[in-house]
Amino acid sequence: MEKIFKKAGYNTAYIGKWHLDGHGRSSYIPPERRHGFDYWKVLECTHNYDNSLYYANQDTTQSVWPGHDAYYQSLDAIDFIKAQYSSCVL
Repeated sequence: MEKIFKKAGYNTAYIGKWHLDGHGRSSYIPPERRHGFDYWKVLECTHNYDNSLYYANQDTTQSVWPGHDAYYQSLDAIDFIKAQYSSCVL
């Protein structure tokens, strides 16, 4: 799906749990295994939902969501969408 959106000119984002890579729950997932997503804040899998870890874009060091991850992931998604909107509004 993300490849279809990219081909149509959209910037794509993935935020949250990945569940697709299979190289270890907390392993860094390099860009070539991300199916083309432009924006990335992901951990392959975790069941710790408070102060959980993630990797942001090309950074190979882990970052931490500052509280309940679903809340902060949602805020991050909103920020991404707003940034896309503001970059295309004349």
